[in-house]
Amino acid sequence: MTHQLRAIHDGILVGIGTLLTDNPRLTARLALPAGHPGHPRPIVLDPHLRFPCSARLLQNPRDNMPWIVAGPGYDERRRRELEALGACVVVVDQCDGNGRPVVSAVLRELGQRGIGRLMVEGGAQIIQAFLESRLVDSLVVTIAPVLVGSRGVPAVPAHDGIRALNIVPRAYEQFGADVVMAADTTTENDK
Repeated sequence: MTHQLRAIHDGILVGIGTLLTDNPRLTARLALPAGHPGHPRPIVLDPHLRFPCSARLLQNPRDNMPWIVAGPGYDERRRRELEALGACVVVVDQCDGNGRPVVSAVLRELGQRGIGRLMVEGGAQIIQAFLESRLVDSLVVTIAPVLVGSRGVPAVPAHDGIRALNIVPRAYEQFGADVVMAADTTTENDK
């Protein structure tokens, strides 16, 4: 199912933590139909350019090399190294208090580059930032029959001051032991 979802998006975004932990390929591992525009663009939110030169994303075909979204405090030498390997470094100047590019500015920049449908895969901090931005219009949540316990990564780390984000389920489907829910988002003011 993940690869089917990936195939209908222009881009797939993860944070640098996910890249460093999982070293994903971020492709739609499907035979794409004739006339399909191709695999979605892999995008990594990496404010300080910690992206490793050994990342599997740098082995993608030249027409689908990763875009790395950085903040203004990046290392210019590192940018040149990554671009020499085929990556495109996209600099977003509008950042939050932690030096991370602001979601609305990231989306604006990606939109100007042709990304109209973006799939945000994670990790938890990236998902939280997008949910807090209120710029998410739908969710696909997979529930696996595994209790991780206190050492797991929270799906959405909560903190005070976050307004509730309500969801309106559209569909539930079981895939093996997993249950997947597709939902639209609303804020408590939308009710």
